[in-house]
Amino acid sequence: MSWLAKSARLIWRHAGVLSIGVFSGAIMTIGFHWSLEVTSTESFCISCHEMRDNAFALSQSTTHFSNRTGIHVTCADCHEPRGFTARIARKIEAAREVYHTLLGTIDSPEKYAQRQPLMAQRVRTRLLNSDSAVCRSCHQNMNLSQQSALARSVHSKTMNTGSTCIQCHQDVGHGKSTLGD
Repeated sequence: MSWLAKSARLIWRHAGVLSIGVFSGAIMTIGFHWSLEVTSTESFCISCHEMRDNAFALSQSTTHFSNRTGIHVTCADCHEPRGFTARIARKIEAAREVYHTLLGTIDSPEKYAQRQPLMAQRVRTRLLNSDSAVCRSCHQNMNLSQQSALARSVHSKTMNTGSTCIQCHQDVGHGKSTLGD
């Protein structure tokens, strides 16, 4: 076999391997992004009874679940950062929640109630450290004129002092909000 035939054969072999690699990479990338989207849906979040019967049930009485504007906020809207890297980090952290679900750490209303303060504090810390970025992504242009006199007064003061949403609205998504959210 001539050197030209060997070279052509080698080129085709490398092209085949490269094509398989590119195709596999594309399939894996599409699958990865698909899994990110699926695990960000409300139906996925409440697929375990702990979240459905506790956190989700509490959220149904809040203005974020049902309000005059018709906007329905989902779990990911508040619990998942917008940036890709932060979102991936949050998904990895969420593995702890899956782990505790499998262990049965929060599998009864009593166990959930006992662990809820720790879980809530983790969320509050994350929101505080991000300057309530997920809140601001929806509430970036708050119209103070449409708020009650109390809310308008408090918001106008806190917006200029460096306070962040979660400092006042501790339980906004799951009830017991400080300003009647």
